[in-house]
Amino acid sequence: MKNIKLFILFLAVLVVATSCADREDFDDLASADYKWVGLTSPESSNTSVASIFEGNGSVPGFVTITVSTGGALTNDNNIDVAIEFSGEATFGEDFVIVDASNVSNVSTKGMTVTIPADTLVTSFQVQTITNVELESDRSVALEIVSNSMDYAIGYPRKQALNLIILDDDCEFILEDDFTGANETNENSVGLFGENGPYDANVTIIEATTLSIGNVFDFGWEVLAVLNPADNTLSISSQGPFSALSCGAPITDWFIEGTGQLSPCTTAIALDLDVSSVAACDGDGFAFQLLMDIDFTN
Repeated sequence: MKNIKLFILFLAVLVVATSCADREDFDDLASADYKWVGLTSPESSNTSVASIFEGNGSVPGFVTITVSTGGALTNDNNIDVAIEFSGEATFGEDFVIVDASNVSNVSTKGMTVTIPADTLVTSFQVQTITNVELESDRSVALEIVSNSMDYAIGYPRKQALNLIILDDDCEFILEDDFTGANETNENSVGLFGENGPYDANVTIIEATTLSIGNVFDFGWEVLAVLNPADNTLSISSQGPFSALSCGAPITDWFIEGTGQLSPCTTAIALDLDVSSVAACDGDGFAFQLLMDIDFTN
């Protein structure tokens, strides 16, 4: 019985001691003696990882990183936080820093982020530099290495974040001639409105030249030049084409415009200007033609 009482007493002392230690740690964290700076992932304050899609075409990916300080109710001084970059992703080639009024000294090696006086939080955005090349995912580590107030770095936030840039490009493969199986839809703005679906032929003439047939469902064929850097399409003025206009056959229709190839969705979007000088008894006629071609087999 005596041994049991001693054991119970020992457990009680251990619980009290542990509680006091936890309280001391908490008090240190909450007191003015423990001041800190740290990073917060947009995904969660509990993780040191964030991910961002590279983006393709002209739409980049971006993510917002928060830099904060704590341990005091107010911040009377500017705090300059030095952040270093490391990893496979390179500043200026894979990503840039934007929305960064409090960022300075940006280079391939890192930057300085300033938390202004009278504030406890600031932020900046990492924005990708897009391309259409098939690549592996790349990562960059953003790590706080020092700060102008010599505050503790990290806890209860993070000293470093690992930002993973996810490649979201797709390979464009169009073997032989392709006929879209009733997967072309159009909108002749201000004229007939929406029309489709119907067939459109897509043929590779050269590595960067596509032939698009049955435009406007009239059998017209136009050539589109592909820019491999961003998968945009350029359609120079082409014609003349024939079609009825105001009940009469007109043979001087011309087309020009732009487009976008989307390899990941195997689709082409065209924005065309269609015009005729002789249409409607010589009054002329012009309209915008939007075409969406889905050439998924």
